[in-house]
Amino acid sequence: MTYVDIGMVVAYLVATLVIGFFKGKGIKSLKEYAISHREFSLPVLVSTIAATLIGGGSSMGLATKVFVYGIPFFFIFLGRPFVNLFLAYVIAPRMKQFEGRISIADMMGQSYGKYGQVITGIGGLIRSLVGIATQVTAIGFVFEYFLGVSFVIGVIIGFGIIIAYTSYGGIRAVAFTDVLQFCILISFIPMITNHVLAGMGGYFELFKSTQETHFSFPTDETARVFLVSMFIIEFLPLLNPLVIHRFLMAKDTKLMQRSLKISALLQIPIIFFITAIGIAAFRLFPEINPDLALPHLISTMAPEGFKGFAAAGLLAIIMSSADSILNVASILLVNDIIAPLSKKRLPEEKELFITKAFSFAMGIAAIAIALEFREILGIGLYFAGFWAPLTVIPLYAAFFKLRATSQTFVASAIAGCCSFLLWDFFGKEAFPYIPGFLVGMAGNALVFFHGYYRERRLFGEELNFTGDLIPKVAPRTLEDLFDEPLSKPQRFYKRAKAFFAPEFLDWIPISAFATFTLALYTLPSFMWDIENLMGTSLLSFLKLVGGVMCVMLILRQEWLPNFKGSFTFVWHVVLLFTIPFVLSMNALNAGLTSEASFQLGVGLFLLSILCSWERFLAFSLIGLTGGTVLFFSCVPSGAFVLTWKKVLFFFQSVIFSFIVGYIFARSRDRTIQSKVDNFRSMAAQIAHELRTPLQSLNLATQFLKQKIFGKPGLEFLHTEMEEVFEASHTLSGRITFVLGTLRGDKGALKPLKCYAKETIEKIIEAYPDVGRDDESFTLKVNFRKVSKHVKIFVDKTALTHVIHNLMKNAYEAMLTKDDQGTLSISGRMEDGMLVVDIKDTGCGIPKNLMRKIMMPFVTTKTSGTGVGLYFCKHVLNKMNVEMSLNSIEDIGTSVTLVFPVRK
Repeated sequence: MTYVDIGMVVAYLVATLVIGFFKGKGIKSLKEYAISHREFSLPVLVSTIAATLIGGGSSMGLATKVFVYGIPFFFIFLGRPFVNLFLAYVIAPRMKQFEGRISIADMMGQSYGKYGQVITGIGGLIRSLVGIATQVTAIGFVFEYFLGVSFVIGVIIGFGIIIAYTSYGGIRAVAFTDVLQFCILISFIPMITNHVLAGMGGYFELFKSTQETHFSFPTDETARVFLVSMFIIEFLPLLNPLVIHRFLMAKDTKLMQRSLKISALLQIPIIFFITAIGIAAFRLFPEINPDLALPHLISTMAPEGFKGFAAAGLLAIIMSSADSILNVASILLVNDIIAPLSKKRLPEEKELFITKAFSFAMGIAAIAIALEFREILGIGLYFAGFWAPLTVIPLYAAFFKLRATSQTFVASAIAGCCSFLLWDFFGKEAFPYIPGFLVGMAGNALVFFHGYYRERRLFGEELNFTGDLIPKVAPRTLEDLFDEPLSKPQRFYKRAKAFFAPEFLDWIPISAFATFTLALYTLPSFMWDIENLMGTSLLSFLKLVGGVMCVMLILRQEWLPNFKGSFTFVWHVVLLFTIPFVLSMNALNAGLTSEASFQLGVGLFLLSILCSWERFLAFSLIGLTGGTVLFFSCVPSGAFVLTWKKVLFFFQSVIFSFIVGYIFARSRDRTIQSKVDNFRSMAAQIAHELRTPLQSLNLATQFLKQKIFGKPGLEFLHTEMEEVFEASHTLSGRITFVLGTLRGDKGALKPLKCYAKETIEKIIEAYPDVGRDDESFTLKVNFRKVSKHVKIFVDKTALTHVIHNLMKNAYEAMLTKDDQGTLSISGRMEDGMLVVDIKDTGCGIPKNLMRKIMMPFVTTKTSGTGVGLYFCKHVLNKMNVEMSLNSIEDIGTSVTLVFPVRK
């Protein structure tokens, strides 16, 4: 490996360590160490789930098994995404009953008492320690094979880094380093596949050449037994402790479901790529050790400059599983074995310190086992097989609320383990197709449900096995069935109409675009034999840069607050780079084939949808010109030979897409501008209609004040008139402010420095007492975590309008739901920014309106105008304040305001 390759590996290791320590700071309790505050976003949860599941066994192990057994293992490994989808639809909705628990054993403790928690903790700990030791060995192998470092030194460096950040930062360090590792591995695997297939004629040629050897079910009896056993193992949802722990990290069940669904979909192409790598390794190097299929192919086929990235990718695959296992193991040991067996609970600080110490100690022990005590590892592998017979059936029963006593749990656990052992000694040879753990689970289930039945009869309770097992389906009438086909086109039309609404960065599905583009860049393009004039290295590097940009967009919620203000600039840079620039180079490099030309044309039309017509013209010209210039500067003269037919089709595709895109973008922008102009005109008309009666009210109030001034017995009326006059004067000023802001008047907003805590608390106090006089409504204000010296730069009138509007929406939402609820307004400091949360327990916002709720004239109220949230967002943007909104129907709405802090 070159110094550049070694530098890439070192950079990856340093970045992992820095992210782990940076994100893991400030943990104060075992619960924070285990699940933090459950504040993880969807991209982070998807990354940590996918990175954990795509470990060494799912990559190097799959490549090895495909090398030996062929394409059947591709279908066997599809069981993993299938299990994830099962968990998303069946288990995730039932996780709410375990809210606040921090481990799978803690969940069992809630269901079956102390013994259930301790037994599950011991089983999970053994399984975790075996997994850690296995990953340690793999890390040492990668260092030795790729970097030339001795196995022992490689283990100490690689796993030492994992021990350091995992012990220090707990789940926050693990989750955010998983994001980095996931981004690397999801780019590394497809890129290596690209490089390998580029010189082999594409997928069709690869599969055709190995059709006889790798596309049939093996005839050998031992191989058949192994494949059937693996099929059962992969397609049975055995409730991996790591995945259950990720459930506990999510703030709600919907987020759990979405995370699992996306991670399941991501697993499918990864499994496909690794299958292709395993088959390619067999074709190119049929004599090598199958265990070396993936690393040997990388070492041999990857070009200089990419071997370091490939080595970092392999380390990312291994480390993403190792750190998660180590974190879960330390929690199981302290929270689920030591704590239940102790006479009294330790203080939070000591408990956290002990957990970190045990995490460090277990990491060191795993290194020692992997290096010196291999026989212990073999024993541990055997006992790890007891996990399913021990816990899976009682855990499923707990999910479906079929809970038995702790005595029944212990009896079923013993029965499961004994069944496993007896089958392993006496039944394995007679019935080789049936795995021992399956027999153990059957023994566990028999004893468990017998005990459950006996206990229900003993306590005189009625048995109900179907109440929670069978989903409840609302009855449907014949009219519903006939109306359904008509409702789908209507819903599609409404969504399409919303898609072309104004306020680009509010309605564009940015994550969807970035995910699609990332998939487009990482999916191998060598489905057929194409010209390759530039070589794959430069184009792969450019696609890697584009992939990194797309990942940045997907993870935009995790950006540091100081960088969030530059999002618009980053968005347009990504558009320019990923669509016209890279796609034009790709088309030229492919020899202007019809497929590549069509891809470029579609990309240009997509660009016209995603930005204004001026930017579409500028980006198209700059990108096409830049891509063409770079391509011809890299290709030797005379190498690029074209036919008139190819050139004609290329220009036809590009010019047609260019013209259609321009017409579409221009027409859309005019429509948007027309809507904005109509909106401003309507606002001006409303302002005029309101000002006239307000002026009359002011004059009448002043006249009455003069009439009653000084007259005895009417002093209270004079005071009331003063309040009426002040209110009408304030309202008139508010109308002038709104109108000026919408028109874009430079003097409409006058931001000034002010003390945040004092200003916001006064604004809340000034809100009219509508709703708060009713005892059924509760207002909670908490700014204790914000220093009184924190300053923000805002227009007080504008901020008053925004906060009062949000409070009004909250009270109306709670009034609509059930005439009661709680409005909570709190402040905190986060990454140097002031974050204000406004949460209510109202009716929430329907899911189909969430994307467009901040657009003009969109409202959930029968008497609403649909301009309130749009105006709030508009005003806050002008003051560089970020506003985001989350809502769950029938649960409530949360609005978050992020203020830059001024010194």
